[in-house]
Amino acid sequence: KIFPSMRRVLLRLILLRLFIPLLLLGLAVLIVVVYLEQQNLKNQKQQTVQSIAYIVENHIEHGIRILNAVADIAEKSREEHLLLFIENIWKAYGYFETLYYIDSDNKIKLMVPSDLQYLGLDMSNFLDFNHIKGMEDFTVSRPFISLRTGEPIVYLVKHLSCGGCVVGELNLGVFQQEIINAPNTSGEDFVFIMDQFGKLLAHPSLELVKQQTNMSNLKIFQEIKDGKANGIYL
Repeated sequence: KIFPSMRRVLLRLILLRLFIPLLLLGLAVLIVVVYLEQQNLKNQKQQTVQSIAYIVENHIEHGIRILNAVADIAEKSREEHLLLFIENIWKAYGYFETLYYIDSDNKIKLMVPSDLQYLGLDMSNFLDFNHIKGMEDFTVSRPFISLRTGEPIVYLVKHLSCGGCVVGELNLGVFQQEIINAPNTSGEDFVFIMDQFGKLLAHPSLELVKQQTNMSNLKIFQEIKDGKANGIYL
């Protein structure tokens, strides 16, 4: 027969020797599970950021390659051959809203699609853009909203050795669709893209893009400018 006091002692021993260690083990397992879930979520977000960053970079690089091809023809061909080539490029790729050939006097000589009111227009005040890093013969404008499509675009300019340049209005609207299709774009987690001045180029709320909302007040933007962070804010 086990006396009540002995029973209490045994229960206390069981509690101390078994229950509390099991409780501590359960808490440890829970902490590990939560940590792994957080790491997995962090990795998923990083993959999303890297994927979209690659799309942005590839889109611009592809535009540069296309404009390079136009520039090569502009250096070697007569205007009628150049016009035909530009028309084919414009139709085949759809990267550019408009492609221009500007002569050494900075006047529009050719453009596709053609618009007679712009032919002969002096572009001297529109070609003072920033050089693309590592490509001194390429310059790029600040992004702006197209009056025709309502989507952000930039001017890419390839300067010619013979004088003049070829210019492409590179459409950046493709980024908006990528943002909408990106994982974790609901609730508190979403992706958006800013230019180097903090202006939105793509955001789940298209109206903010159309309004050219500036997000340079965000801490992450300042960190990127200071070199403390890199990429697209998620």
